[in-house]
Amino acid sequence: ETIKLVDLAGNETEVKIEAKFYKDIITSDDVTVVEEETIVKDVQPNTKISEFMKKINAEMEYVITDSNGNTVSETTNVATGYQIKMANDKIYTIIVLGDCNGDGSADIIDIFRIKLAITARIPKKISLLKFFSFLKV
Repeated sequence: ETIKLVDLAGNETEVKIEAKFYKDIITSDDVTVVEEETIVKDVQPNTKISEFMKKINAEMEYVITDSNGNTVSETTNVATGYQIKMANDKIYTIIVLGDCNGDGSADIIDIFRIKLAITARIPKKISLLKFFSFLKV
């Protein structure tokens, strides 16, 4: 499209512009993206941010933040509760397989928390159960 510009002195010039619209969706062949819930799940434990970024596709710019909203280093492990914040403020929540406490690994602490949740010794909250992605909740 060509736009005609006129300055205060009456000088005219034409500028050709091209607008590109970027989709605000994440896709991947390596992890599961649930677009309706803005969740990225089935991320393997102990995955570095740099490795994770290679596994997702996005046209729009984004940053990955921790559960407190702080941008994380590419050398940090991805953890449950981390978020992908798109340039238009759309947010995806990341779920790491087996990581119930948000440290990026699946270890004995996570197993203990799962056992407690399954045996109903701690209150079951939907937000907590969503993070049990390996149970397909």
